[in-house]
Amino acid sequence: MGLDVALLRRAGILHDVGKVNEDWQLQIGGGNGRLLAKSGGNAGCERLLPVGWRHEHESMVRLLPRQEPMVTYLVGTHHGHGRPWFAVQDTPDEWVRLVLQLRDEYGPWRLTANEAALRIADWRISAE
Repeated sequence: MGLDVALLRRAGILHDVGKVNEDWQLQIGGGNGRLLAKSGGNAGCERLLPVGWRHEHESMVRLLPRQEPMVTYLVGTHHGHGRPWFAVQDTPDEWVRLVLQLRDEYGPWRLTANEAALRIADWRISAE
């Protein structure tokens, strides 16, 4: 498909960096130095984060000033949200500008192809 595999790999490595959020870790049964990616249905803590909180938003905020634009975009959209706003969480103006810039630069279909490649890879790894 002509996609940049190295870029997709970087996005894949960084896509869940927002899951290090302490409240999220406690909410799913992690914490105290133990980092979990998923709760596995064992979470029993009270809700510590606002309803609608999304780890990909947290990941995007952590990466926005430090990572190349397409990697940050893919991390922020890897569950189909954040184009160009996140529904519940505050969306930084810098994020909206990045989304619109990439849409103009790559076009909607190239962005969609990159998103699809990352999402499918994420699903496959999660299934394993």
